[in-house]
Amino acid sequence: MSNADSSFGQKEPDSLINEYVVYLNNGMEIQVKEYEEKEENSKRYEAEFEYAGAQYEIKGVVEKAEFEKILKNLYFSK
Repeated sequence: MSNADSSFGQKEPDSLINEYVVYLNNGMEIQVKEYEEKEENSKRYEAEFEYAGAQYEIKGVVEKAEFEKILKNLYFSK
């Protein structure tokens, strides 16, 4: 569920600072959003994509290069 559907608490949203696309070797395009976390003084990344009719979302507080490495190493069976 999304936060709008399931959350009853309130928190201050992080600041969106960048949006870009990661291109995979199989031709897939993954949309990535980069956020600056206010309380932690770090960056959070969110990736969204669709494959075989299903919606996927990956989130993490990691270095940008490490997050992109995770995305580029995703395996999709045919």
